[in-house]
Amino acid sequence: EAQRRGDQLRALHEAGRALASDLRLESILRTLTETAQRLTDARYGALAVLDAGGTSVAHFHTVGLSEAERGRIGEPPRGRGLLGAVLSEGAPIRADDLARDPRAAGFPPHHPIMKSLLGAPIAARGKVIGSLYLTDKANDRPFTQEDEDLVARLAADAAIAIENARLFEEVQRLAATDELTGLHNRRHFFELAGHEFQRARRYRRALSVIMLDIDRFKRVNDTYGHAVGDQVLRTLAGRCRET
Repeated sequence: EAQRRGDQLRALHEAGRALASDLRLESILRTLTETAQRLTDARYGALAVLDAGGTSVAHFHTVGLSEAERGRIGEPPRGRGLLGAVLSEGAPIRADDLARDPRAAGFPPHHPIMKSLLGAPIAARGKVIGSLYLTDKANDRPFTQEDEDLVARLAADAAIAIENARLFEEVQRLAATDELTGLHNRRHFFELAGHEFQRARRYRRALSVIMLDIDRFKRVNDTYGHAVGDQVLRTLAGRCRET
């Protein structure tokens, strides 16, 4: 028992160090899900992260499912059933018999059969931003309070790591995006262009560039003001994205 507890604490410590040094969201989700599965001796693990508005699932990562099983599930969950209960209530859930739990009706029709579940919310600044799920503990044992406590500790580290990764992504997006139009800025254009140029040379493919210029744009600004000129730029950017 002492050996097992020591292994669990080491796994938590290693996961905490990995999360603190990682700013890649997908890598963070993989580390969290795999660590939670290992700590609780679960067959399956899943992690759902909400979008910035907290209204829908933006990221969903699973571990333990085969490619065929993932394919049968189809789209990521939309927050109903047990997943929705953890996200909306912001409290852990332990279900020892999913066949008798009405909240398990939220599983998709072709979802793999699961017997038991442990769900824990991931909260940042008092707001639920995601949740961890573990199902089917080894040897058909029920999930315990100890399992719940371990996952809760992991979820606390997860909240900080996910928020840091999101902030890093936003900084990267702002650094590569024109504030007015939302298009890639000059710096990012040349980075992409360099990459495409090298790829065209490597595969001996033709490379084309389209340049757009707004006729008499200075006259628009001089006549109607820069606010209208900005609107013209935003409208043109929108047309470019649409086509």
